[in-house]
Amino acid sequence: MLVGYPIQVKQSEGIGRNVVDDFGIAMRRTNKKKGYIVAYSFVRARNQDGLEIVLRTAQELMDGKVEEPQREESR
Repeated sequence: MLVGYPIQVKQSEGIGRNVVDDFGIAMRRTNKKKGYIVAYSFVRARNQDGLEIVLRTAQELMDGKVEEPQREESR
């Protein structure tokens, strides 16, 4: 459940660094450490230092993917 996390939804493709940066600034203003951006697609975007910004496509949400995948342990 995403209770309390900031979420930004864009009806656009090719969401980039400027949107992620602006969202990170808004998160810092409200003292949030984790948030979500949903869009049709993303271009390469740098994550904000000290913040966890999860990027999800609309298709991923329709497929039920909300959280980050579990990282597999190195063998």
